[in-house]
Amino acid sequence: MEKMRLRACALIIKDGAILLIEYENDNDNGVHNNLPAGGVESGATFVEAVVREAKEEACVDVEVYSSPTARSCGSPFVIKGLFN
Repeated sequence: MEKMRLRACALIIKDGAILLIEYENDNDNGVHNNLPAGGVESGATFVEAVVREAKEEACVDVEVYSSPTARSCGSPFVIKGLFN
């Protein structure tokens, strides 16, 4: 049986613009864009993971205003970016 990996993504919107991280695509020498995201580490919560990923990947501090539960996995929750 394969082990499930949980992933947390931050959807950060400011002035109508969505924050995306640009990555180079080694396969076709192009680029692709992703939301700040990453795996939920063992023992961490979704909230901790999304705050960490926003900081690590986008250098953005965020506050979480509502959080998901285990039963609402995959449902959005509200974060507020603290950035200029």
